[in-house]
Amino acid sequence: MKGHYRTGIRLLKYLGGEVLTPGGVSVQANLPSEATIVDIGVEGQNPCYFAINGTFALATSPGYVPSEEVMQIGPIGNFTRLDILSSSTVHLSYYRDG
Repeated sequence: MKGHYRTGIRLLKYLGGEVLTPGGVSVQANLPSEATIVDIGVEGQNPCYFAINGTFALATSPGYVPSEEVMQIGPIGNFTRLDILSSSTVHLSYYRDG
């Protein structure tokens, strides 16, 4: 199926992505309304902090991706907002489960 791929036992639909350069401040991602899963990839020397369904990300936020790493979060049933804080470039890829 075009736009779908298997990962483990889940079938994911790719919804698009974006590259953010937050510059050390919290920025809100352009989360597609259908998204339930996101890959967060950090390119650079500084880590990334993220907040799900919050108001903004802080360095004390529980969401953390080390520098030069990728993390997948989800599936999240009520995924409405994603905020990112980093001084590095952050790559986001959005998916829908099933």
